[in-house]
Amino acid sequence: MATYICCKKVQVAVHQNSCQIRGTFLRTNWKKTFHQNPFAFLYSLLVIFLLYVLYITNQKHDFYKHENHIYNEGNIHDSHNSKFHYAVVIDCGSSGSRVYIYYWPPHTGDKQELLNIKQMLDFDGNPVRMKIKPGISSYADNPSNASHSLKPLLLFAMDHIPHNKYLETPLYILATAGMRLLPESKREAILENLRENIPTMSHFHFVESQLEVISGKQEGIYLWIATNYILGRFDHSHDVSTTPSSTVSHLIRKQTMGTIEIGGASLQIAYEISQNASIPPELGSTINLGCDIHDTVHRYQIYVTTFLGYGTDSAWKTYVQKLFEDNVNTIRAHETVLDPCLPKELVDEQIVNNTKFKITGTGEFSRCKNLLASNIEQSSAVCKKSPCSLDGVYQTPIDYQHVEFYGFAEFWYSSNDVLNVGGKYSYDSLQNAAQRFCDTRWSLHKRHYAMGLYPKADDSRFRYQCFKSAWVLSVLHHGLKFPHDFNGLTTAQMIDGKEVQWTLGAILYRTRFMPLRDMQNMESIHSTKALHSGIWIVFYSGFYPILFICASIAIIFIIIY
Repeated sequence: MATYICCKKVQVAVHQNSCQIRGTFLRTNWKKTFHQNPFAFLYSLLVIFLLYVLYITNQKHDFYKHENHIYNEGNIHDSHNSKFHYAVVIDCGSSGSRVYIYYWPPHTGDKQELLNIKQMLDFDGNPVRMKIKPGISSYADNPSNASHSLKPLLLFAMDHIPHNKYLETPLYILATAGMRLLPESKREAILENLRENIPTMSHFHFVESQLEVISGKQEGIYLWIATNYILGRFDHSHDVSTTPSSTVSHLIRKQTMGTIEIGGASLQIAYEISQNASIPPELGSTINLGCDIHDTVHRYQIYVTTFLGYGTDSAWKTYVQKLFEDNVNTIRAHETVLDPCLPKELVDEQIVNNTKFKITGTGEFSRCKNLLASNIEQSSAVCKKSPCSLDGVYQTPIDYQHVEFYGFAEFWYSSNDVLNVGGKYSYDSLQNAAQRFCDTRWSLHKRHYAMGLYPKADDSRFRYQCFKSAWVLSVLHHGLKFPHDFNGLTTAQMIDGKEVQWTLGAILYRTRFMPLRDMQNMESIHSTKALHSGIWIVFYSGFYPILFICASIAIIFIIIY
């Protein structure tokens, strides 16, 4: 027994001694290998290191990707990590200034697709906007206060855009007819005040070229763009066809809509015409909405013109001036001046040439409409090339049987806010509704208004509804020469739940090259990534098996050497 135990101890001792000798041998062999062939050893370590780097550098990163997202409108702009782009537009109109906020997700990368620009909405789905009065043109005699008047709009926009997006968010301040009507010296004084002070009032990206008094023609173009963009008439991604004899796809462009807008000071009309149509340069425009100027997919030729002084506010001032001139003796005798363009028995006070006088409405709508039509014809210049519209201006022939138009601003307000006949336009419907309103005694109207029966109309709208609806009918049919039975007009303020403003068209047009810039940035990112990880193309489909094989080979190299 003692002998057995002794033998076991000897075996254990021998085994331990053997392990120690083997370990010493391996350590000695590693050192010997390193000294004899250090390059093979370092090569093996380098292979392992490169595989590790390859693995790390090809993990998914949050690069700027072109994807189509569906976003929750409720809180998408609250995140500091928002991937949206933003833009702010202040519309400086004749009666006041409004601020609009637009945003868009990353572009898809397809040159034939436009940016997916949307107006920012609040939690209830209403457009995020703010209006202040008066307009900046009212500071003609005190231009130093013009910029200060816009401060509430800037603060409003800053409250709705993520802070980390301020510096990359362009701010556009675009003025319209109110500023166009000012003498050049007074207009320039207001603009100079804005150039000097606006950059210090917000952190938005603002340069001098983003402050502009746009022409009526530009305003008409922008509204035409906005309308057709919302209607999807510029989306050609699915509009292709093939012929039985060919499988080559051919682009089929959607028919665009014409637009007419009657504002406070001016009127604009725009509609697409054929590419080979010959018109004076001042009455036409060729626009390309694509990011590539050589691309013709989004190139359009449109007839567009503006008529300053034909907005409802300017028209009313002109009408009152003529009413004064035609009744000077009656006014001097302090007798009543009767006006067919105001509701029956409404007494209104006006001032012309520092003379205050009162007019009393008779509610004769047909007589009012005929009177306005006569005034339009008398003020029009000689038509040098037929057909002509307002002021003897040439108007490209319109195919009334097939064309469609949208009417905005006063078209909508006059037909909807009081008369409730907005939407699909009908001459008879608007004529009859306006006739009933004008013929009703003002005392009854006041009672109904106090009862809240006209929630969409303010006091000014309600008082001058009779005149404004007569003006719309007269301008459309006697000025622009649209036939009375034309049924291709729709009056609107929103289309498919989206507010239609020329400011949307301005943003779409002024940011049209951004997709190209983004695509160039993406190409740079992809090129850099390809340079760093070109080997990944080879390893992509079987990375982990190849990693295992390479690691095994490296270990074998170490053991062998």
